[in-house]
Amino acid sequence: MQSNSTSQQSAVVLIEPGQEPAFRKRLESLNKKAKAYGLEPIAILSATTEFFERKVEQIGRSEKLLSYLVPAQAGGTRNPIQLKRFRIEYPTIKLGNWQVVGKVEAFEGGNLQFQVTQEVRDTEAIANFASRPIGCQHCNTKRRRKDGFVLRDQSSDAYMQVGGSCLQDFTGIDPAAALFLAKMWDVLRAEEDDLREFLGSGRRNAISTREYLAGVCFLAATSGFVSAAKARELGIPATYQEVPGLFRTLMNDEKLRQQYCSMEEKHLATADAIQAWAAELPETSSFNANLRLLLKEDALALDPKHLAFAAASWAMYTKATAEKRDIAISRHVGAPGEKMTRQLTVHRTVPLETPYGVSILVLLRDMDGNHLTWKTSACPRALLDFDDEPPSFEASFKVKKHETYKGLCQTAITHLKVLGMAEVAQAA
Repeated sequence: MQSNSTSQQSAVVLIEPGQEPAFRKRLESLNKKAKAYGLEPIAILSATTEFFERKVEQIGRSEKLLSYLVPAQAGGTRNPIQLKRFRIEYPTIKLGNWQVVGKVEAFEGGNLQFQVTQEVRDTEAIANFASRPIGCQHCNTKRRRKDGFVLRDQSSDAYMQVGGSCLQDFTGIDPAAALFLAKMWDVLRAEEDDLREFLGSGRRNAISTREYLAGVCFLAATSGFVSAAKARELGIPATYQEVPGLFRTLMNDEKLRQQYCSMEEKHLATADAIQAWAAELPETSSFNANLRLLLKEDALALDPKHLAFAAASWAMYTKATAEKRDIAISRHVGAPGEKMTRQLTVHRTVPLETPYGVSILVLLRDMDGNHLTWKTSACPRALLDFDDEPPSFEASFKVKKHETYKGLCQTAITHLKVLGMAEVAQAA
């Protein structure tokens, strides 16, 4: 055989994010053993988060399904899976082209077999060596041996057995260390089994960004958008929490599925618009920066924080587009000092602290989309007490002045008098 030594090799391990703590714990345990053998520790060279797509295919004409992963393609994926890609560096023993695949240990009445690979051919080879007295093909000395290591030539697939003492003499490395190194990668491959189990379970840990935003749009249109703050106040689920379950519900609710399908194209277009809008957000805050990072990806992890950010983008986008539309539409009304009568709708009310007590700033719109503001300390209750449907009413008022707020034309009015309510009774 050729000269032998320890060296470092690198490999890639894919981990489902939920398995990461167990993976790091395994590395920690392995590195304690590596230190005891005087070996270099397993090092994590890089750790990145990547999205893959789960593909499911039928095997021939059978009912069996084959589930596998492919890298997620740009433009979105229907079945995204989030994985952590770890590139690790680990020590190995170079025995020329030879690899330790197992060990045979003498026992009363026979030999024990210990395999450190999953190869069927290695199983057969180890069983063959175990069926006869343990020997050493390195020194060819005939004597009773306690153990022997089974090696496989990686280029020719030939096998040989080397006694423990010869292995140490030949490599300068404790046979126990050689066996540990052979086992180490198999321990790490337990992560592959965990990942395979996860994929076979059908569980999801990610969702298409485009589909998620479309789901937010659908729920906002059909049942109203519930922010995280409002959800905490009312003790109900927030919209961001409802969307993942929505798609499970659609599979079993034909009526709801038809309703969703009739609106899907519109909501997907809005989702595209939200992603394009988020890409242009100025990074003036950490919130904006987070939105840009999250929504530029084709998939979202099913992480509550990530989903809450993404859902909030709908509210921000809706507000931003409404403001942009209002700026384009709104014009100043009348002339300062002019008395007018118009149909008005309450947009929002804002309490104001003043040296004389609390006043109310009433934000109004007329039928043409023009914005008016009225500051009063005696606002009729009918203009304050409303839930979803803002009150509309006929009113007389006097134009106080023309203003511009963030590019929006506003008309400040005074001496407002409610002449009649559209749907609610006027308060006394």
